[in-house]
Amino acid sequence: MKRISKFFALLLLILATANAAAAGRAPIIDLSAQTARRADGNPAEVADIAKAFRAAGGSLGWTFAEEGPAHLVGTVVVRGKHTVVVDIFLRRGEYDVKYRSSVNMRYREEDADDTGKPAENQPQQPSLASKKVRTIHSSYNSWVMNLIHGVTGELLR
Repeated sequence: MKRISKFFALLLLILATANAAAAGRAPIIDLSAQTARRADGNPAEVADIAKAFRAAGGSLGWTFAEEGPAHLVGTVVVRGKHTVVVDIFLRRGEYDVKYRSSVNMRYREEDADDTGKPAENQPQQPSLASKKVRTIHSSYNSWVMNLIHGVTGELLR
């Protein structure tokens, strides 16, 4: 009886640990066609949007490099431990922010089942259009949204 109790106690501990590890992750949210308007309501120009990213991001610890025309690469290092890199594509009146890479952010890409959730213990079936679920440390989306809110504020000045 004691052996069975120890087995179930160990099983519960393993399940609790796995659940806690997964709880700190969230699906990556890539932002597409985010509206970029000036205070007068007109669409912001590409140069104005880039300037807004640099101003807003600078106060939040982000740095930016130009990778091409209307393409910035944003990087933030938090507590010297976590690094996030995003691609930012600029167009007149809008922009996209897409996950590029990270360090120490528990990034994971998994095949998804038909519900869009990670497929666990499912037999792998070949698919021409395999769905992927990308997850990362739950702070990632907050850091990106803080950047976006800052950009919006800069454009409306």
